[in-house]
Amino acid sequence: MGRKRHWWNKRPESGKDFSLLVSIPLDKVCVSFPVSIPLDKVSVQSSTIVHGLKCDLLSILPRSWVDISPPTDSDVIIICKPSYYETSNTSRVQFTIQIKATFNWSVFLHNNLLSYASCSILHCIPCELHGVDDVLSLVRCVEKAKICQGHCDSKYKCLVRHRNGKFHDNKGMLLALEDLVTLDKPTIRSSHCEFLLDSDSPYSKCRPCYKIRTLLRIAMSRYQHVIEIASLKRVGVHSHVNHRYLLEKEKNFKLRHQHQHIRSLERKLTHMATKLSIATEKVGVHLNGDMHEDVCSTMKQEDNEVVKLHPEGSFQRMFWSQQLNASLVQKASAMKWHPLMIKLCLYLRYKSSGAYEALRESSCLKLPSQRTLRDYAHVVKAANGFTLDIDEQLVRVSKLLTLKEWQKCVALVIDEMFIREDLVL
Repeated sequence: MGRKRHWWNKRPESGKDFSLLVSIPLDKVCVSFPVSIPLDKVSVQSSTIVHGLKCDLLSILPRSWVDISPPTDSDVIIICKPSYYETSNTSRVQFTIQIKATFNWSVFLHNNLLSYASCSILHCIPCELHGVDDVLSLVRCVEKAKICQGHCDSKYKCLVRHRNGKFHDNKGMLLALEDLVTLDKPTIRSSHCEFLLDSDSPYSKCRPCYKIRTLLRIAMSRYQHVIEIASLKRVGVHSHVNHRYLLEKEKNFKLRHQHQHIRSLERKLTHMATKLSIATEKVGVHLNGDMHEDVCSTMKQEDNEVVKLHPEGSFQRMFWSQQLNASLVQKASAMKWHPLMIKLCLYLRYKSSGAYEALRESSCLKLPSQRTLRDYAHVVKAANGFTLDIDEQLVRVSKLLTLKEWQKCVALVIDEMFIREDLVL
C-alpha cells in the first residue's frame, strides 16, 4: 500500500477548486508587520542574501507551506500554512512566519503575534537566523507544535461573556479573555497564554492557562451564588412575588419548596412540643385553687410596697394594679382595662397574634381577650381614601381648634405601613 497523503498533499481533483489554499490575499494573512529597520537603510548585500535564502528555502519548503512574500519587497520573506476547519467548512491561514532583512523572525498564529519571551517552545530557535537550516528548524518547530486549547467549558465561557469577554482581578488587571479565532470553537485563554505546546507534552493547556483555572472556578462559584440568591428572591420559600407573575416552572419550584419547608417546620414544632411536655412532667408544678388564692393574697400584702417604689402615673404601677385587679375579679368580663394596657396588648397582638394568645393562655399574665381587643381595633371601619371619622379623631387629638396660625403649618409625610408578615393580597 502506498503512503497515505494528507489533505494538503493530495492532488487536485477535477471539479474541485483548491486555489484558496494557495492564492491567499496578503491583507488576509496579517494586518501589519512591525519593521524594526527602515527598508531604505537595508544594505544591498542584505537584500542579496535574503533573495538567495528565499530561493533556497522555496526549493525545500514543505508542501503544506505557501510563500506569500510581496513581489515589490525583496527584503522580507513571508510564508504561511493554511488549515482546514471541518466545523465551519472553511480554510484559513493558521501560521505565518516573517523573516526580515536583519534575519529577525516573527511567528503569527491567526494574525496574533507570538511572544518569544512567553512562548517557551520557540526558545530553541535563535533570535537571528543564520541559514536555511535555522529556517527549517523554525518551520518544523511550529508545524509540530500543539495549540493550547484553553478552557472550552461552557460555564467559563458564559462567565467571561457576562464580563464583556474579559476577566479582570480586583485590581483591574486582565487575567483571561475569550478567544474566537485560534481554534474552531470559542475558548478562554490566559492573558499570558503561550499558544503553542510541545508535541510530546501530555497536557492540552499551557502553564498560564492551568494557573488561571483556579481563579475561574472561584469566580464561577461566586457568580452562581449571586444567581441563586437572585432566583430565591423571586421564587424562594419567603418570596412575596405574586404567582400570576411567575412562569409555570417557577411556580412549581416555589410550591414544591414551600411544601418541604412547611413539612420541616411541622417536624420541628412536634419535636419542641414533645420536649416541652417531657420537661413539664419532670419539673413542672401543678397549681390548684388553693395556690391561686395564696398568690392573690401575697399580691395584696405586697401592694403597699409596690406603691411606695413606683410613683403615681408610672407604667409599672399601672401594670401592677391591672394585674392585681384582674386576679381578684370573678368574671373576666367585669374587668375594666386601662387604655395604656389596651395599647400594649394591641401592639403585642399586631406583632404576633399566636404569641399573644400563647402568653395569655399560660396564665402568667392577665391579658384581655382578642375579642376585647377587636372592639378597640375596629372602632372605625377601614376604607380607601380619607375617612371622616379618622379625620375628626385627628382634629380632636391634635387640638386643632385651639392652635395658633403658625402652629398649623405642618409637613405631611406619606410612608408605608406594616400590616403583618407573609401577607398575600
